Amino acid sequence: VLGQIRSATGLKQSDLAEAVGVGPSTWSRIEKGESSLSTDQLKLAADALKMPPSRILEMVDVAEKVTADKGITREPVGQAQWTAAAGAIALGLIPVVGSMLSGIVAATIKSQIEKAAKK
Repeated sequence: VLGQIRSATGLKQSDLAEAVGVGPSTWSRIEKGESSLSTDQLKLAADALKMPPSRILEMVDVAEKVTADKGITREPVGQAQWTAAAGAIALGLIPVVGSMLSGIVAATIKSQIEKAAKK
């Protein structure tokens, strides 16, 4: 969600990383969901994105609900069991990551931004 908002506002990853006080590679991992961020870092990111942290968290909740409605679940950072991917595929489940997941989240965020603009 943070990556989608950042892209929509025209900020570069390096700019947001600097605003939050982390390196570009760390910020990249945060956007990919491979690393988490503290509440202080969320506040700094929200300030740089010119929106309240609560709005970002609302967008995360909406994105999670939309993906869950499509049968996609997420595991908290650090708890994913990638070794189970082969078993999931054998059961007919398709892991959704990368550009496919990004597309779903982007569409959700776009919808939320359009709804907010209409209010």
